[in-house]
Amino acid sequence: MPRVATLQDVAQHAGTSVATAGRALGGYGKVSSSTRKRVLDTASKLNYHPNAIARGMKQRSSSTIGIIIGDICSSFFSTIVRAIEAAVMPHGYKVIVCNSDENIEKELMHAKGLFEHRVDGLIVATTIGEDGKPCRAIKEVYGSRVPTVFVDRAVEGAEIPSVYCDHDAASYEATVHLIKQGFRRIGVVLGRRTLDPMARRIEGYRKALVDNRIKFDPAPAQAAPDSFVGDEQPPHIGSAERDSRSRPPGPKRCCDRRLG
Repeated sequence: MPRVATLQDVAQHAGTSVATAGRALGGYGKVSSSTRKRVLDTASKLNYHPNAIARGMKQRSSSTIGIIIGDICSSFFSTIVRAIEAAVMPHGYKVIVCNSDENIEKELMHAKGLFEHRVDGLIVATTIGEDGKPCRAIKEVYGSRVPTVFVDRAVEGAEIPSVYCDHDAASYEATVHLIKQGFRRIGVVLGRRTLDPMARRIEGYRKALVDNRIKFDPAPAQAAPDSFVGDEQPPHIGSAERDSRSRPPGPKRCCDRRLG
């Protein structure tokens, strides 16, 4: 592997000090036009690229936004990532994307790693454990050490700005739509119930049934697995259909984006 050119190499070949070469490449400070041209030409010949980490330490900004999402394969999350990138790039920022797999320990690892890389901010779809416990990063990293915004989810008691849709209303409207089609026994497929969106969606589903004088029966509300691959059928859905043969449900509302 060829040796990577350094700022010292550029300065030596251009016949300047390291400080002058740095000013010429960075576009700051007093440098004559002839010296700046000589430094830039030398940097181009040596295929020199600045050390972003070193520059970030000096400028106290990495010009980087860290993103932690549950599943990059999800069209919902990939659309969010693309939108974030499109919003920050015109302002000179890059993004680093991490996948938590809805695992609180993996999320904590990514949060600490992004903090160590001195990202300027975090956008996080934070997860909750099966036992209802939030990720420790909420106390150890988010907000207190790195400016943070939660997306798609909120965590009760966490003083972190959150951006999310009206899960209750969306679920309510979807359920009412099916009721107006004449269906009475409506199934629902959910993700992890401890997650804020799932709790809100099932509440909207329940309220729509109650408002239309339909008894809320938790039996047709089936949990989806945290992940499945390719064309593999989520086993919970198959079991829901088998378990309900005595009273077959009508249509199923999918409240988990991975099954959409």
